[in-house]
Amino acid sequence: MLSLLFLNPPNEFHEPVGRDLIYGCWCHGKRVADMQLPPLHLLYLATILRELGGHRVRVLDALVQNLSLSAIAEQAKAFDAMVIHTSNTTFRYDLKVLAAVKAAKPGTISILTGPHPTVYPELVMQEGIVDLAVQGEAEDTLLELFGKLAGGDGLADVAGLVWRDRGKVVSNPRRPLRPNLDEWPFPDRSLVDSSLYYNPHSRRSPFTTALTSRGCVARCIFCTSPPFYHGKFRQRSAANVLAELKTLRDQGFREVLFRDESFTENRKRLRAICSGLIEQDLDLTWIANSRVGVLDEEDLRLMKRAGCFYLWVGVESGSQPVLDRLRKGITVEETREMFRMANKMGINIHAHLMFGNPGETKEDILQSIRFLMEIEPAAVDIGITTPFPGTPLFEQVKAKNPQIGDGSELQIDQVHNIAFFSRHYCELDEEFLENALLLAYRRFYLRPAYVLRYLRRIRSLRQLLNVVRAGFNLLLYLFRDRRN
Repeated sequence: MLSLLFLNPPNEFHEPVGRDLIYGCWCHGKRVADMQLPPLHLLYLATILRELGGHRVRVLDALVQNLSLSAIAEQAKAFDAMVIHTSNTTFRYDLKVLAAVKAAKPGTISILTGPHPTVYPELVMQEGIVDLAVQGEAEDTLLELFGKLAGGDGLADVAGLVWRDRGKVVSNPRRPLRPNLDEWPFPDRSLVDSSLYYNPHSRRSPFTTALTSRGCVARCIFCTSPPFYHGKFRQRSAANVLAELKTLRDQGFREVLFRDESFTENRKRLRAICSGLIEQDLDLTWIANSRVGVLDEEDLRLMKRAGCFYLWVGVESGSQPVLDRLRKGITVEETREMFRMANKMGINIHAHLMFGNPGETKEDILQSIRFLMEIEPAAVDIGITTPFPGTPLFEQVKAKNPQIGDGSELQIDQVHNIAFFSRHYCELDEEFLENALLLAYRRFYLRPAYVLRYLRRIRSLRQLLNVVRAGFNLLLYLFRDRRN
């Protein structure tokens, strides 16, 4: 048996970061109203290594606790190995965390998982303080790895592992994805303090997150999920999902945020889950992601009866040519219809948009802003399009300018706030994009009619406090000193 620490590192900017899922595309700070979610994939890993591997585990969320490097290093001394998810936007600071731990206890085995070691395993292993890395989904690889380490066995046949053999970096063959997600235990939420997390859209407390599928059927050129999961989309069964939701209800949770890329993709499964929630009277409210063009009014009506009150939707643009270049697989009219239906049913929608897309013009961005006012989402977040390693958009940029390297020059505080190599696919300059971002936010949120409409939706003191906190953080973002 080994003692294993699963660490969610802090960041040097002392702001919340949404790094709860392993495949990346993480956001940070005031732009997302200081949202902070439990590190769900670390909870999966820790639970599986404890229940199926028999190891002693701890999840340390140093991000939500805002721990110093010295505090992390001191707590890490008690463990044989430490696992961190890392992406290109956090990699450089994550190395500082590893260095602090190694300085306090040189024998600690350091393991990196996530999008960066998946795309650039050899580069990651060039860092001497990184002992091992995992490509792709980490559960089964770590389960086998720690079994080998505990037994003193060799690592040559651990699929998905990147290691050193007499100083030479070796990338073992990639591990096939586990086809049946029902086989894994539910993540143990008691491994973290659920009261520390914050969702500005939440209605009830305590809330938690859940993941009922992995991957996405879409092939958007900017998203890391499809390449991370080999382009495959896997789902847990409705019965398995309902069993977890009942467990969460019995543990005292009142609300669930589903972190699937598209919780609603399989409508037959969606209806089975909704019907089960109603029939079993689980009394959970919930939020989920959905793709445009999937749902009809009957679906939305059933979802609302089952406790759904909020959806997150990737709108991206109000220009059809821009959507086509992004390979979104949706139309502007389908987006318009989805918002019409949801508003009719009384389900709020959070719209995500991007500026600085391939081939985008000033008129396209102005069209998106007008479209945003037309469809009337409950909330928006808008970011400057970012090329992430492993995506078609990143490869397009790298072919034109190899100086982008592994993308780790982009730090987490800059993600979606600055134009990062966008000149290679968008002719709009950095200053215009950053100004357009703030213009859109201000036009949308600072309308008296919007503020009044939103205040009318408040039904509890908790909602009021969430709105005040989110609004304050948004104002800090809108009127921040952009020189810093």
